[in-house]
Amino acid sequence: MTHAELVQWKDASPFRPFTVVMKDGRHYHVPEPDFIFIPPKSDWVYVADGKGQADHLFRKWIVEVVPSAVGRRRSRRRAG
Repeated sequence: MTHAELVQWKDASPFRPFTVVMKDGRHYHVPEPDFIFIPPKSDWVYVADGKGQADHLFRKWIVEVVPSAVGRRRSRRRAG
């Protein structure tokens, strides 16, 4: 997976949640653009979970990125 391909997923407009799939079978869900950090000129990618914990992933071990079935959360307004 190239740096540019990952950035395209992160910067897509409108954003679509996606899952990063690693060579060893691990999966990392990215529900919002703020959950992934892709430094320029680096082989590392950082993906956070909802608890604030981040995993660093070796970009060259990313096999694919696939759209996630889980949609984005939207705030609900009360009628009134």
